[in-house]
Amino acid sequence: MSRRVRLIAALVIPLVGIGALIVRGELRSTGDRVWRVPVEGYDPRDLLSGQYLRYRYLWAGEAVLCPGGPPDCCLCLSGASAGVAATPQVYSVDCAQSEQTEACDDLVRSAEVRGPERFYIDERYALAAETAMRERAASVELVVTAEGGVAVRELFFDGVPWRETLVPSK
Repeated sequence: MSRRVRLIAALVIPLVGIGALIVRGELRSTGDRVWRVPVEGYDPRDLLSGQYLRYRYLWAGEAVLCPGGPPDCCLCLSGASAGVAATPQVYSVDCAQSEQTEACDDLVRSAEVRGPERFYIDERYALAAETAMRERAASVELVVTAEGGVAVRELFFDGVPWRETLVPSK
């Protein structure tokens, strides 16, 4: 293989890989239903972890994280509205039980949403976002992936996207 071909391959292969990751991320973040889920800061003493705001979901519904439940536990999200971000009603189900999952608009594996989540915030606005997370009603807009994970699309404070709330307009 000539030196020129190796050089071209060395430049093209990483670009193709990065492009594939971007396409995968975009496909994961587009879904039929969009959910708006309230969140709260994970650790009130220190919500920031580098440039990431740490939070946890406040699911509306019965106890949802399957304490002592089946090992293959999912959260059943229901109450979707076409084209509108809806706050889901949530209850836990066994992922393998089709009779339990039929009534669900979306299924999320509970292991995907147990721990603290992170949302990237530009460091210029990190302290303002931390303050807003403490003082205002926060929520995230998400879609459920085919694998039962979640892809977060946006962070909101009092129903307004965080950039419109914290970033000064020019």
